[in-house]
Amino acid sequence: MTHTEKGVSSKGKSQEQKRTCIAGRNAFSKASRILKRTEFLRLSKKNRKVSNRHFVAIFDRGVEGKTRLGVTVSKRVGNAVVRNQLKRYVREYFRQHRQRIANGIDVNIIAKKEASGIPSKEAYLSLQSIFSRIRD
Repeated sequence: MTHTEKGVSSKGKSQEQKRTCIAGRNAFSKASRILKRTEFLRLSKKNRKVSNRHFVAIFDRGVEGKTRLGVTVSKRVGNAVVRNQLKRYVREYFRQHRQRIANGIDVNIIAKKEASGIPSKEAYLSLQSIFSRIRD
């Protein structure tokens, strides 16, 4: 088996190393996510909310000092394809605009039924509106 068959290019970097270099610091790592139910419940008990036609954001000061994101899309919004697409839109917006979002907060974005089937541009404008109104 040669080096190229193992996934190592002629310059010595594996495909995984190349992906890491490309994604770099804008990657949406596990440290940037709200994953545990207890963390979602802690946020839901807070009364700090902003909303618009498509999304609701519940936010509070983060425990770990990092800005983290949680995404909630219920079955009422649409089928699995629609729900996953909305989650991708939210994660991608967060990944690209993390520097502009207040530092050290936890945010849970909840998609409303009206968000079903919206194009990416409209979703990004809606998310921009939400995140611009979040103040720590």
